[in-house]
Amino acid sequence: MPRNRILKESSLWPLARYQPDNLTAMAKIEDMHPRTLRQDGEALIELIRAAASQPREQWPQVLPDPLPIEASGILKRLRAVGQAEAAELGIAPELATRKKTLEALLRSGFPDGPYHLPDSLRGWRRERLGQKLLDALDGRQPVGPKETA
Repeated sequence: MPRNRILKESSLWPLARYQPDNLTAMAKIEDMHPRTLRQDGEALIELIRAAASQPREQWPQVLPDPLPIEASGILKRLRAVGQAEAAELGIAPELATRKKTLEALLRSGFPDGPYHLPDSLRGWRRERLGQKLLDALDGRQPVGPKETA
């Protein structure tokens, strides 16, 4: 079921920020649908209580800050390397590289390097793409499909 059918995304931040402990407080959150309060309000309050009682060491890892806008061109270059390799292999580009993996590679040394291949790039992807991606970060890798004679 799509998450917006359970709880609107615009309600998530206020729930986390204010952590209401009763239905009246929860009803004050903008975009909180009355049906959500009736059907899931008590369960949401219990989830908030359970999360608040967790010791800090059990909290999920903090998400990394987004990459700066300057990194978008480099990310496009890396994606193009993956697309070229996918074209050579005759597979869908999404099968060759994942955005999450490319971002992890970029984060490993942004902005000046050195860069390190992330653990998520393994197997045939690492063999076929690893050095090409590192070369693209150094400006040594041509981007685009290989020319054939």
